Amino acid sequence: MLPTAPPGPDALLTLTSVEREAFGLVADLVRESQGARMVVAYGELLPGLQTAMAAHLERTTAIADAPVRRLLGISLTDVSNDLAEGIGPMELVMTTAEERAQAERVGAELASTNPRITHIFGV
Repeated sequence: MLPTAPPGPDALLTLTSVEREAFGLVADLVRESQGARMVVAYGELLPGLQTAMAAHLERTTAIADAPVRRLLGISLTDVSNDLAEGIGPMELVMTTAEERAQAERVGAELASTNPRITHIFGV
């Protein structure tokens, strides 16, 4: 397949500079900690994605945007299920006091950098 110009299909695979910066911030925060990764995913990223999808759904109309509404509904259900099921495994991963402390530190640091990455979700 030849590369296409945005909004072509491969444009979805290329990070923008803003996304690259946000990814770098998150990667620097979590480092190698599985618990910290889960805290970021389940505490910040998935709720942010859920909020953005819900806001997008509210801006659609039933007649003109039926396929988009259907996909957003499926996606919102999927994210909600992931959030509900993620708490147990997160507790299993963070077994040591050190792991829990690192996850709390990452959560606090992410909260302070959150304004820099919030615009990725469009919220």
